[in-house]
Amino acid sequence: MANRERLPDHETFYRFLTRHQDGLVDAGEQRRLRGARVLVAGCGLVGARVAENLVSAGLERLTLVDDRTVTERHLALVTGGFAALGRNYADLGAERLRQINPFADIAAREQAPQADEWRELARSADLLVDTLGIDSIADFRERYLLHAAAHAARVPVVTGFDIGSSVWALVYDYRDEQLPVVGGSYDTSALGIDEHGATVPILMQMMSLSKSQPEVLRETERILLGQRDALPHSAPASGMAASLVAQAAVDLLLGRPVRASIAIDLEEAIQPSGGLRRTGRRLAALYSLRRHLRHRRREGRIGVFSPLEDEVFQDLRPYMEERTYEAGSVVVRQGDGADEFFVILEGRVDIEYEERDEHDEAQAYTVIAELGPGDYFGEMALLTDTPRAASVVVVERCRVLALSRGAFEIYLEESEAADSKVRGEALARIRENSSFIGC
Repeated sequence: MANRERLPDHETFYRFLTRHQDGLVDAGEQRRLRGARVLVAGCGLVGARVAENLVSAGLERLTLVDDRTVTERHLALVTGGFAALGRNYADLGAERLRQINPFADIAAREQAPQADEWRELARSADLLVDTLGIDSIADFRERYLLHAAAHAARVPVVTGFDIGSSVWALVYDYRDEQLPVVGGSYDTSALGIDEHGATVPILMQMMSLSKSQPEVLRETERILLGQRDALPHSAPASGMAASLVAQAAVDLLLGRPVRASIAIDLEEAIQPSGGLRRTGRRLAALYSLRRHLRHRRREGRIGVFSPLEDEVFQDLRPYMEERTYEAGSVVVRQGDGADEFFVILEGRVDIEYEERDEHDEAQAYTVIAELGPGDYFGEMALLTDTPRAASVVVVERCRVLALSRGAFEIYLEESEAADSKVRGEALARIRENSSFIGC
């Protein structure tokens, strides 16, 4: 390496590299970071920046995994500009890391590991970073193999995504033996489907899109309709996703508490408040997206969750109360407190959103969705005290099943197996469902 002879010795260089963290990381913690072994899978813009952040934080033992080669189409996803064309993502990332710390032990794997190779890689790491893609079913197959290997090795994984101006970091601490692979959010049978748009329902089982801008939700809907083949991404959001993932990784390695899910929207944080109008546009876009997902389910296409189809629902059924509502009845009202979850057995309801001005005066009512048999609403009432985000009005006489938060807690207390299953599987699905049906 050019100018290598001008470098100080390894210890002096390391001190120069990490002294910016003085006061944030003590000497013992810095030693732990220095000796930690981290694998980064997926070395596009997010993964490469995660790795750079980790090396800048003082990690010196990284393995980068990516079998892709840089093409003109993906120049925006890598550092290096046109000079990167034809280069392997992992090799390119490793070169950049050695420029940051020429003493670091950096390995680049340019082939996709098989299941047994993933297990070997996981056993040799203290933490895995999953920044694999989200635009193809192959990405999700690879992600499942990575997480299954980490689960078997009891090694934590930090996953990072960016869509539009929204970013997520999801933490799967597989040192907890009760945590299922990918939090129980994968329907593994869906991994065998190569159908266009099949990634959308899988992705939405993993995380909530409630932070996304309406424009992003509409573009997601276009994927389901076959009108585009990839989700939109932005360079600033990619940088933020990398920062979240890197910080979560550092905190995990240092034994600090870490949230399981972190979601931020940059435009939401930067732009002046849009109030209820922005909320209304987001709700409308979410319901429209969900309507297309429901259509996929009714066609027998895989990957969309309905409580009536889940075996957990069969255990919950005795705890639910059957009710009938006549046409014109209001089942829940926007702004009211929430403590019940509903599943529709018969009939139809409209989801109505009421727009209000700055003086809290009603301006307009918008029907943003129609729900029928097999649909559900209000599941966040089982988990939080969030007020109803919209009203539910009966259009056609309805028969529903209602589950109160109290009955749900009794159910979990009475069944240890159910507690693990519901929290590990059904509630993982609620991550996304809660953003769709917040009423």
